[in-house]
Amino acid sequence: MAETGRNKSQLAEYLGVSKGYVSQLLNGDYDHRMSKFFELALAFGMVPQIDFVPVEDYVKEDKCLSEK
Repeated sequence: MAETGRNKSQLAEYLGVSKGYVSQLLNGDYDHRMSKFFELALAFGMVPQIDFVPVEDYVKEDKCLSEK
C-alpha cells in the first residue's frame, strides 16, 4: 500500500476483493488455496517461486546461517 499510495479500499478495488479481505491479508488472518496466492502475487507484479528442498538440507543450511 505504501509503494502505490493506495488505502485499503483502493487496494481492495484493485485486487477485486472486499475491504475486509484486505484487512485479513494485512493481519495475516487468512488461509488460501495456492491459486489465490499466485493470483495475489501476480496482481502485485510479483512471480512466486516455490522450491522443494529435503528437510535435512534445509536444517543444515539454517544451522549454518544461525551460527554466523
